[in-house]
Amino acid sequence: MRKKEKYEPNIVVKFTTTDFVFRKKIDALYQDFVKNGKDFSLIPKKHEVEEYIRGFYYDANVPWNKVDYVLFPIYVPREKFELGH
Repeated sequence: MRKKEKYEPNIVVKFTTTDFVFRKKIDALYQDFVKNGKDFSLIPKKHEVEEYIRGFYYDANVPWNKVDYVLFPIYVPREKFELGH
């Protein structure tokens, strides 16, 4: 999907995506943030989450301030496999 958005000229909605690794990193960062009394000064200035947001972390990524949507993959455990949209 990332490559299609990057190379397809007929798509009018600008978006970028994240991955499951981003989800794990943002969850860990948030847990540390809450555990430390929601003190913003304890968040590192150079963190991998910031690299994702700025579009530097993996191929075909776009900075979040240049898109309309950021798509996050979501894992939903189910008893049987289903495709959804």
